Amino acid sequence: MRDSDTFQAIIEEGRQIQARRDIRWLAVRTLGEPDKVSADRLESITDLDRLEHLFLSVEGAPSWQDLLDTP
Repeated sequence: MRDSDTFQAIIEEGRQIQARRDIRWLAVRTLGEPDKVSADRLESITDLDRLEHLFLSVEGAPSWQDLLDTP
């Protein structure tokens, strides 16, 4: 079962959801609540490497827009 494509897709989606929650939680502490555009941009990111990079970039970001513009 763990080798099935469906199972792996579900796991991947769960990791994406958690990564976006972690980014939002951390960024809200320093940047405040995101506006709708920023929140929607964050929710649209599915690449786990990008999400990890964003998480590590939160601390130095001056704004949500700058954070989300991070390559």
